[in-house]
Formats: sequence, structure tokens, C-alpha cells
Amino acid sequence: MGKIFSFIFLLFLTFSVQAQNKVSLNKNGKVSKYMCMEQASYQNINGKVNLSIIITDYNLLLELNNIDEKLFVCGSRLNSKDFKIVLIDNKKNITYTSSSNVQVLLKCNKSKDTFTVNFSGLVKNRSSKINVTSELNVKPTLRKNLKTN
Repeated sequence: MGKIFSFIFLLFLTFSVQAQNKVSLNKNGKVSKYMCMEQASYQNINGKVNLSIIITDYNLLLELNNIDEKLFVCGSRLNSKDFKIVLIDNKKNITYTSSSNVQVLLKCNKSKDTFTVNFSGLVKNRSSKINVTSELNVKPTLRKNLKTN
């Protein structure tokens, strides 16, 4: 009985960890969905929030960049060309970037020190286009101020 309970607990724990971060890529009608166990990264540099996650098994890096820290609050629905989605495919050595509006929804989690960030947008590399949809759980860190010349 104890082994069954342990197995169910480990199975539950595995699925709850896996479901934390989700990325969906739609290229030419082919949808690829990724459940990411990796921790999403959060940085606030000079008042601009940048998020990223590495999709290890597929050698992809997904970033959401350039959100003003004043806009990064619970319940915010944001839509701007100023935000940038960057998708780097390290296997093929290709970088896709957004040039149109990026939609972002920020939700506070029960722990209040983490956010669920939903975002979507179109990224391009020459004539190749990919629609990106993502749900990342991030824990904000302190602001870093870097001097620029």
C-alpha cells in the first residue's frame, strides 16, 4: 500500500511541476506544444522586465523583453509593439523576432510573489513566420541598474 501511495505522490508531483510553463509554436499550421520543467528566468534591468525560458530538449530559447516595470503589475493586460518576443533555435542557428504587437496578461498567483505571464505574438525570420503562445510562471527579482555610456 505504501508503494502505491508513493508512486501516486511522485506521479502527481511530476505532473504539477511539468505543467508550470507551457510554450506553443504554430508554424505553417503545424502546432508544437512544450511542457517545460525548466525554471523561467526574470530580470529587471534599468526598469525593463525581461523573461526567458530554455526548452532544453529542443535547444530553443524563448524571450519576452522590454516590458516597463511600472506596467508589470497583477491583472495587467498589455498590448504593444515595444515588447519583443525572441525565439532562438540553436539547432538550426536561426533567430526569430517580433515586429508587430505582442499581447501580455499578468496574473498574480496565490503566493503573491510569483506571476503567471501569458503572452502571444508573431515572430519572423525573413519569410518564415511562427505564432508563439506561452504561459510562464516567474518570480520577480530585484531591479539591477547598469550604467550605459
